[in-house]
Amino acid sequence: MKNWSWRQKIRWSLWSGLVLLALILVWLALVPSGHMTYSFHQSGHNWLGGKGFIGSFTPADRVISTSTDLRIIGDPVYFSLFTPRRFESAKMTIVYRGFDYESYPIIEAGVMVDPVLRNYRLSPVSNFIIDRLAQQWPSRSDNGLLLLQKEEKYKSVSELLANPPQLDELAFYNYQHSFPFKLEGYQAESNIKNLPDLRGSYQFYSYIDNEPLNFSVDFLDLNQNADQNGDPVKIYVYNSLSQAVAEYDLADDGIKEDNGKLNPSRNININLDNLTAGVYKVEVKTNDDLLSQNIKSTQSHLAFISRLWLYNRPAQSVNIWTKGSFVKVKAADPAGVGVISLNNEDFYINETYEQYLWPFVQSQEINEVSLSGSDVVVETSGTFSFSEKTLFNPDVKKVDSQLDLSRIKYIIADYTPPVSLGIWRQATVEMDLTDVYRQKGKSNFMISIPGLLAENGLTGAEIKSLRLELTGKSLIQKLKEYVK
Repeated sequence: MKNWSWRQKIRWSLWSGLVLLALILVWLALVPSGHMTYSFHQSGHNWLGGKGFIGSFTPADRVISTSTDLRIIGDPVYFSLFTPRRFESAKMTIVYRGFDYESYPIIEAGVMVDPVLRNYRLSPVSNFIIDRLAQQWPSRSDNGLLLLQKEEKYKSVSELLANPPQLDELAFYNYQHSFPFKLEGYQAESNIKNLPDLRGSYQFYSYIDNEPLNFSVDFLDLNQNADQNGDPVKIYVYNSLSQAVAEYDLADDGIKEDNGKLNPSRNININLDNLTAGVYKVEVKTNDDLLSQNIKSTQSHLAFISRLWLYNRPAQSVNIWTKGSFVKVKAADPAGVGVISLNNEDFYINETYEQYLWPFVQSQEINEVSLSGSDVVVETSGTFSFSEKTLFNPDVKKVDSQLDLSRIKYIIADYTPPVSLGIWRQATVEMDLTDVYRQKGKSNFMISIPGLLAENGLTGAEIKSLRLELTGKSLIQKLKEYVK
């Protein structure tokens, strides 16, 4: 370049810069190695793979974000990650500190796998309950699982599963196992039971023994929330081994605008014979624009899982029963504002869309909830039923902030405690991305601190940094697959 004029040198430099920029953009788009790391630091240092790829934490009223701090004050919070291509797995490393581990002992993170059910597959970041018990109870590691015993009885997880204790003495965390479940003295019934209207998706357990599984529901499309994919319905029936035994479909009614026009409701009727005795789970999968009406069944034991969106008519009260120790309530419409009774003790839903969390002060073995407002979402840890005698829960108890440890003697957890970094902690979460929901290059992530309400003005945790290491097929592997 000795004999080049200054114009030629500038031109060469500009072209070199453009070529280099193009190569960087191609590299970011293709990620030829199959590995890419995206990082977030609230205080900066977010060049390639940082801000611009990782979206803002939302909703705004659940986070306090300054130039140096990112504090979570409500549960849950979300962020998106833009990637120019798909990856198969992710390793999230999060550096954080909690402010009240006794009140908010659990922090979890995960990725959305189902946009209709708003289902996020969550994994542990921190569980202070297990961290504390691991210092007090005998513990052992068994093939990646942690076994805690108040009094040492079992030598391994497999020994416990083969010869389980009484189920009310056992709790799981981030782990699932189905034990044979039998309702002693169960009698099938033939009388039809009518259930209140429900909105959106829901799931329930039913117990079957020498009877068909029957469930009939009319779906009314409210046409209030426009969706380019319409408002279809899918219903799945699973046996106790989580195997699908039946599937039902209902297409959209043809109206995809939010014009409020109501077509006649349409029915799905389930009637399954010759089923092996045991527990079955029914999953009704649709969006919030669908209303389930005229719900009928003859099952004597029917228990809805964790969440109900009640859509009862004005001036019509609804009673539900649960063995859960708390309820979380939100009015999705002004009609839901009003009084809710927990074991005959009145509480008040004062604002629409505000989250309320109330424990049962006078907790009983079965707790009663009564409400008269319409369009109210009610949640608990466990199951709900519309009749006290039909309530049951085949699931093993979970280690959460509401768990009564007085009867628990054994805990199985798929959990690795975070690493201490002084006032900070560092946790690593492994995620499967093969089946995640992804739209326009974005995947959606969640950080959850159960029980944390923004209305209380408390800080649950502060995030110092977050790193996502993604792994997928390399460019060479993709080319080999294409050639084949």
